[in-house]
Amino acid sequence: MKFYQVEKLDFWDDVFLVVPSYIIVLGVYIFIVGFFGIGVSGMENRCLLITYAILMSIAFVAQIGSIFAALELRKVLAQAAASHANVNDDLKLYGFSHYVTTKWDSMQRYLHCCGGNNYLIGYNDYRSTPIGYNFSVPDSCCFEPVEGCGRGIFHLSDVHIRNRIFVNGCLTLLKDQLEDEVVPIMVAYACVGVFLAVVMLVSVVLSAAYVAQISRKRLREKQQNWVSRQHLGGQGNFEYMQDAHEVMC
Repeated sequence: MKFYQVEKLDFWDDVFLVVPSYIIVLGVYIFIVGFFGIGVSGMENRCLLITYAILMSIAFVAQIGSIFAALELRKVLAQAAASHANVNDDLKLYGFSHYVTTKWDSMQRYLHCCGGNNYLIGYNDYRSTPIGYNFSVPDSCCFEPVEGCGRGIFHLSDVHIRNRIFVNGCLTLLKDQLEDEVVPIMVAYACVGVFLAVVMLVSVVLSAAYVAQISRKRLREKQQNWVSRQHLGGQGNFEYMQDAHEVMC
């Protein structure tokens, strides 16, 4: 996701910020729970197995949520580009918000772009921003980004501007790439997510069945012990009551 700068498009829609983080956190959680399951699978410890079943149930619900989140991201990408109003509102914070400044500088250097929308005139989005009021664009828009290279750009002719800075809007360059590559990735993730959710559900069911099997096994052992103790005399009932109050695990 970082390759496509998705996490930097929060001004377009909050889903761009939420989905990548959600998927990463969920992946780490499932990885940890999976290793925990491997560790307890060979033990006849009901408490640990029940804990695993609960953790896997949470992962199942979260996995279903991630599928809907991925499809929502696909829907946002398929519908329309970010509005000019959203882009301009974000660009107006350039130079005032460290997060916004870092985000746009990173995109502009990585994608070789300047501003938000449109081919050849994307840099014009900065005209209505505080930095544009000084007839400048960010230094990250320059072919060779050195301090002050974007100063006074709007005083120059179009030809000179195109010889000094990138002129295409970042979202214009990203839109086709996102539609062609990220949308199929989200669809594939949703399909794989359904398969993983089924596997998780089966794991929960099998864990519950294993706990039930262990419980029946221990109950039979207690009953057999009780019967054998009956032959020992009066202490059989007392010892059976002690067994009944043993810790569940």
